[in-house]
Amino acid sequence: MNPRILLRFLPIWLVLFGPRAFGQESSSELEAGPTQIELSIWRTPSYQRRFAESFRSQASVEPRVSAVEVDLMSDAMDLMAANDIDGAISLLESKRRVDGSAAIDFMVGNLLCVQARLEEASEALEAAVDKFPDFRRAWMRLGDLEARRGDVEAAHRALVEAYRLGANDSDTIGLLGWANAGLDRWVAAESAYRQAIMLAPDSLDWKLGLAEAMIRQRRPREALVILDELIELRPDSSKFWAMQAEAHLAVGDPSSAALDLEILEAIEGVTARSRSMLGDIHLEDGMPLVAADRHLAALKLAESPDPGRAFVALRRLVDGGEVQAAGMLMDELRELHASGFDSRELATLERLEARVAVQRGEQAEAAAVLEKVVDEDPLDGEALILLGRYHGRMPDGMERAEYWFDRAAMIEDVRNQAKLRHADLLISRGRYAPAIALLKQVQREEERASVKALLDRVERYERQRSREPSDGGGAS
Repeated sequence: MNPRILLRFLPIWLVLFGPRAFGQESSSELEAGPTQIELSIWRTPSYQRRFAESFRSQASVEPRVSAVEVDLMSDAMDLMAANDIDGAISLLESKRRVDGSAAIDFMVGNLLCVQARLEEASEALEAAVDKFPDFRRAWMRLGDLEARRGDVEAAHRALVEAYRLGANDSDTIGLLGWANAGLDRWVAAESAYRQAIMLAPDSLDWKLGLAEAMIRQRRPREALVILDELIELRPDSSKFWAMQAEAHLAVGDPSSAALDLEILEAIEGVTARSRSMLGDIHLEDGMPLVAADRHLAALKLAESPDPGRAFVALRRLVDGGEVQAAGMLMDELRELHASGFDSRELATLERLEARVAVQRGEQAEAAAVLEKVVDEDPLDGEALILLGRYHGRMPDGMERAEYWFDRAAMIEDVRNQAKLRHADLLISRGRYAPAIALLKQVQREEERASVKALLDRVERYERQRSREPSDGGGAS
């Protein structure tokens, strides 16, 4: 028999025949052989069946390898031992065949992984599982590889197959939890993370994943228990403090969240996201200037600034009439336009600038900005409503205001808002009948207690007014 083939079955020969079969010296205890009790256990049909199945189950998840392919793989291993990975890959690639063993493709995929040639490695491993769909080790390696590449769906597919075929190690199951989390399958992620932790109770990564799964399932108090343990083990980990801040916010404890985020800054783990979170907390606490400063810091910290959260904060500052803080944040956002906002973001910024201009008493400037916005986007309902409100404040602006409100009312997203603002203007000018008609239209489309209360009040006032005698209408 070829010695290389014999090496493949070495563990079986050792179990069946012992060291003496290979001419090795043995102790007197080994010379004596198995005890009668051991032999009696071995001879039972159930033990023999389980023993045979232990080999059969492994064979079911490993492809067959011919003698020629064993020689090829051994030659490749010799090259690997000599640190010639390129040579090993070239040798194996030259002998890969469509009808060859999946083990060759698997070995090529492994070597390509070592060289970080991940796309080529993925193709080789896919070839392996195509040839032999029950190749457990290939599915495990493919799942790990796709996770490294960031392809969550591909990783999930491979890891599920590996698990189905019996891969029950903590790394495979933990990665399966990661993949489920990446697909927003949080219940499945929780289940996988718990299994992985049971097998590897000291793994911090799987515990952190479980904490995130708890938060995403709106169970932040359970997450806090896990995070307390993690922070006690690794108080210098920025990831743990950041997630604990998120959990504290979820349970309605912004003060503790702010403390977590301040600690994050102290251990130099601050990110654009954490500074934005801190800005939101300060905004809730009624500290608009500090909030604006934190959002500014977040924008400056990010390599590719995402103004989304800053826009939300800016809108809240404008809604609250915080002109100074809003101005600070707007100026920074305007500077960012040099790196490129899309048209939607730019229109949002211009609308907010117009509202701040109104709050500062700069009415004409605000109107000019808004007219520019609607020139560029005639369907910008918010800008149309703001123009209507602007002209409604002018002594002779009623006709112009109604023009803008009517245009806004033709846009579905802001139709009811436009009609309500129009009705407010009509009420302020004493034109109750058309205001009532608009309020009834709004109420028919979307019943609101506040609109009903306003409608009842205006209708009652209009009835009382209609019953009052007009000037000079009394009896002589």
